[in-house]
Amino acid sequence: MRTVLVSCAMKGQLKVSTPAQYIAKLKEPRKSDIAALDQLIRKATKLDPFIQAGMLAYGHCRLKYAGGREADWFRIGVASNASYISLYVSATDSKGPVADRYKEALPKANIGKCCVRFKRLRPCRAQKNAQRRRQSLGTGTAHVECGALLPLFAPRAGPGVLHV
Repeated sequence: MRTVLVSCAMKGQLKVSTPAQYIAKLKEPRKSDIAALDQLIRKATKLDPFIQAGMLAYGHCRLKYAGGREADWFRIGVASNASYISLYVSATDSKGPVADRYKEALPKANIGKCCVRFKRLRPCRAQKNAQRRRQSLGTGTAHVECGALLPLFAPRAGPGVLHV
């Protein structure tokens, strides 16, 4: 049985009905970062986005609580907050929450049990070299390289009911 932690406070909700509307409502540079993250998630997971709890979501799933209550949820969620981007990864395995294990690989991100928070999304290595010649990406801020996020999107469980 797999468990999913969903007790993170959900921020960054927008009153929209489609993923395209969500991205369109954002201001630059956040709009470009969320659009790039959206493409990265779609490519890595082959999951179509939808809106859940006012944020971008990927991978419909059904949560079943120990008390019998059930709820619709998502495997991956993305929210644009005032000062950072939140990436919610609803996945655990025998070692515990998946996101929690990437603290060393993502040293500039703030990582909780099911949430990875960062200020900006850096381009993947192939894009990074060309961009570095044109501009500096800044130092000392929580920039996360998009390629470093890929392991978080690896499938851990098939579709169906996730037990909480």
